[in-house]
Amino acid sequence: MKTKEIISKTIKFNGQKVICHSDGSITKFHKTSGKPIRTYGNKNTKQRYMRTYLGGRTALVHRVIAQAFYGKHKYNFHVDHIDGDKQNNNPANLRYLTASENNKGFQSKKKNTSSIYRGVSWDISKNKWKALCESRINGKRVRRGTKGFDDEREAAIARDRIAFFEFDFPMEGLNFPDLFVDKHNQKSHVSCMDKVNENIERMQTQIEMIRSESRLLSYRIDRMTEQRKKLSEEKRQLKLKLELLGV
Repeated sequence: MKTKEIISKTIKFNGQKVICHSDGSITKFHKTSGKPIRTYGNKNTKQRYMRTYLGGRTALVHRVIAQAFYGKHKYNFHVDHIDGDKQNNNPANLRYLTASENNKGFQSKKKNTSSIYRGVSWDISKNKWKALCESRINGKRVRRGTKGFDDEREAAIARDRIAFFEFDFPMEGLNFPDLFVDKHNQKSHVSCMDKVNENIERMQTQIEMIRSESRLLSYRIDRMTEQRKKLSEEKRQLKLKLELLGV
């Protein structure tokens, strides 16, 4: 069996040299002896992220590796674990997202319910399955749900509809992404068309502004032409008077 090649990138993080590897590990160097120390980091029991110490400060391993393989993000976006496993720091499992996008991804990966599906749980009082989805909109947590399902899978699909259509969750945040592929393509097409229409409207506005400026410029040119004619006539009249006076 062919061993997968490990790619390494060297960067400075918190002022300390560190080598990041494509298996999710990093190599740092002992402060006094300079001896290389390779590690995947230690698990933060609260957030479950892998962390280590670099330059005398705590550093999250996934941020270090993301910076090494994808560069430091211009706007300091969040680093998301695509598969939801916070300990899988393979670069292929990392990506930059906005805080809002990362929150949606986090909510989409949470299970912690009595169901095998995301956002689905058993309603003891009704003896039915229920679906719940939540996200943050304009900084506020918004929850949407529906109840009364005999079938667990139907509840999961109902939850996916809420997540996809109301909260705009990514495809990987759905229980059944295949059911929404066509809708996803339609949304992308509509979004593209909206941008095209927006660009057309912007161009039309710019054209109208240019036309307006052109009309104003033409008016000014006409005024200047008239003033020039008037000055020429005044000059001619003055010349005649001077001739009559014999000057």
